[in-house]
Amino acid sequence: MLPKNILFIEDTDKNIETAKKMGWNTCKAYGYEIDKIKESIELFLQNECL
Repeated sequence: MLPKNILFIEDTDKNIETAKKMGWNTCKAYGYEIDKIKESIELFLQNECL
């Protein structure tokens, strides 16, 4: 699996920074931020289909 094909959703800066260094797409969000998570997933999927 290519790093660009991964969307990592997490709520800690340390883990987000590690994922970014690995070339993953990231979304820093907490579980209650459902709209933010949904938007990140939709954008990720749109970019993958281009």
